[in-house]
Amino acid sequence: MTVMSGEELLRDVQRHGLRLFSIAVVFSFVFNLLRLSGPLFILLMHDRVLSSRSQETLVVLFLLLVCFLAVMGLVDYARRRLLARLGGQIQERLENYIFSATPKEQLFKRNLIRPAPALVEVDALRSFLHGSAIFSILDVAWTPMFLIIIFIFSPLLGWVVVAGLILMLILNIVKTQFAEDKRERARNASRNVDDLKSTLHFSNHLVRSQSIGSAFNVKWMKTRRESRDSSIELSDWTSWFTTFSTQIKMLIQYSVLALGAYLVISEELTVGAMFASMFLSVRVFTPVEQFLKELPNISAVRADWRVVQKKLRPMSVLQEHSDLWDLEPKLTLKNLTKTSPHSGARILRSVNLTIDSGTIVEIIGKSGAGKTVLAESIVGAMPKTSGMVICGGSNVTRLSILQSRNLMGYVPEMPVLLNGTLEENISGLANDLDTERLFAAANTARIHHIILGLPDGYQTRIKKNHSPFSKGFRHQISLARALYSQPKILIFDEPDLILHEVIATDLKAEMDKTGGIILILSRERIPLLPSNRRYYLDGGKLKKRAPVNTVRLDTLAPQLSDNPEGND
Repeated sequence: MTVMSGEELLRDVQRHGLRLFSIAVVFSFVFNLLRLSGPLFILLMHDRVLSSRSQETLVVLFLLLVCFLAVMGLVDYARRRLLARLGGQIQERLENYIFSATPKEQLFKRNLIRPAPALVEVDALRSFLHGSAIFSILDVAWTPMFLIIIFIFSPLLGWVVVAGLILMLILNIVKTQFAEDKRERARNASRNVDDLKSTLHFSNHLVRSQSIGSAFNVKWMKTRRESRDSSIELSDWTSWFTTFSTQIKMLIQYSVLALGAYLVISEELTVGAMFASMFLSVRVFTPVEQFLKELPNISAVRADWRVVQKKLRPMSVLQEHSDLWDLEPKLTLKNLTKTSPHSGARILRSVNLTIDSGTIVEIIGKSGAGKTVLAESIVGAMPKTSGMVICGGSNVTRLSILQSRNLMGYVPEMPVLLNGTLEENISGLANDLDTERLFAAANTARIHHIILGLPDGYQTRIKKNHSPFSKGFRHQISLARALYSQPKILIFDEPDLILHEVIATDLKAEMDKTGGIILILSRERIPLLPSNRRYYLDGGKLKKRAPVNTVRLDTLAPQLSDNPEGND
């Protein structure tokens, strides 16, 4: 598989986008050229039809106008379709590349509103390419054409329009300079209201049960009042400029009409040219006004494109390795270190561990010892500070998400359910659902018959934050989800009591057959589980509490009867 760098992808996207955008520019030229049909119709009607009183000429001119308007509508529709599809193509290519090239530990990172970096910016680029901002750019580029025609009719009328444009530009600059502080205050106040909404949504029970509703109401009213006042202040400011700008535009249009009438009286201009100039001034002012209105969005999308370039340039597509599918389930941690991003303290300190196939390992540690950090560092859910995680001789960072899931299954301490059906939760939203594997995973987790007893069975729909199921049942669903991909390595973080018997009997027996690995991190050992090796995690360091030699599961039974604790 050929590896493409982010720089190459960006160049390819730019070349492809430039080709299609050039076609859209041609369409925009034709569209704006056809917009001259209206002023031309007015010019000919006043200067030719009314003076000759020819009904035939009027009918022909009107039919031509209808044809031009129809073609203009089709051209406008074509350029909008073209740019919408260009945006979709660019988004698909960039997002597919981002998912392929982003290191596994960076995907679905905490505190991100999207599963990978730069996806928000890519979505903004797509929206820009079929929004009003791009068309304001395409249309404003052809306003000089209308202005030149006005100058051809009368230079005096042209300078009146230019003066109006300069005045509109000055008003926009003043509005932008002085409105930014007000806009920022309004945004901050709105965010504070949204934070309170989130607090009420996710902590509704706490607000009611702890009797802090009255204090919450006072805070809500104060925050809402600040948001309302800042919003009104911003609206008053922008409305003044919007109103004044509209009045200026109308004043210029009527000034063109009045000056044109004066020139008609002076026999320096025809009546048709007078009305045509007024309509042409509208063609000049409307795109410019729309462009000035869209300037903040245009600036924002330029910043988004710079972010996309910055994120993608150092990337390269991770090459798929077909030889990794049949890796021996041997797990090795080399100097695994993790530092807290908040305090800078070491959570894990040079953890070294080798686990051979067919081995059960328990890591015991008190609450806060770093067990969850260790588990999520192994599966790639949390980026490590330094060190390596090796699986079957290959660094896990080389594995794709699909390969990782086929190698490792993870049952977290706090199981989270997806918004969806039980079937989707267990299969992990698999597109090609394997019913046999679904039922087998649920059977091993001992929830198959429970699910069948539900009114909707596996189609029972649940919501993440409003699950009617107990914590134990959620742990079983999480175990079934981990087992669905038939992984060779199973990692448990504080397994619930309901899983202890499952691990000690069903999963141990399965690992005896397949030679897989079970890694358990908990505060206390599982009494029923005869683990091969046991360690203690303390102060970020892994301390040995079991024999150093790796013991195979198939030779373990005689030793366990003599040494139930697994210690020397």
